[in-house]
Amino acid sequence: MLLLALIALLESPAPPPPNLSGRWTYSVEKSEDAQAKVRQAVQQHRTVSGPVGPSSHHRNAGPIAPSSAPPIPSVFETLTEPPRKLTITETEAEVAIIDSDGRLRQLKADGTPSREGNQDVKASWRNDSFVVESREGGNLTTEVFSLEPGVLTVQVTAASPTLGSVSVKRVYLPSAP
Repeated sequence: MLLLALIALLESPAPPPPNLSGRWTYSVEKSEDAQAKVRQAVQQHRTVSGPVGPSSHHRNAGPIAPSSAPPIPSVFETLTEPPRKLTITETEAEVAIIDSDGRLRQLKADGTPSREGNQDVKASWRNDSFVVESREGGNLTTEVFSLEPGVLTVQVTAASPTLGSVSVKRVYLPSAP
């Protein structure tokens, strides 16, 4: 009897992933401070790597002057500018996301690679989360979309060979119709 119950459990189809469809508004109050996290990553990198520039071989040359600091990779700039509104439409084959600037992302939900501008993009469901990985050069951005009671969370992690990685939790509330 126990064996039959176990077989039935293994053969039962997985529950469908949550439906992310809807209109969502960014909550500054509930989201993490991306600018502070990026500043912290830049500061940590400067402390660890030491001065930058022609005299970089002198380890005791003092703090980095702002003009000699390495530029912040664009992958981190995108962290500090979250879309204020998202409209998400989900079908069995794809998830379409339109942001407040009118940018449309049509993401294949089965893990099939695609292109968005200069980025290689792959999206798929992992348990109850929709995961989008975007690569450009050596940079990787991972977005994990999840539904929590009454909110949409988007955990965004940006990774760069020059500054390491920074992760920020964005929270979106349902928009009024």
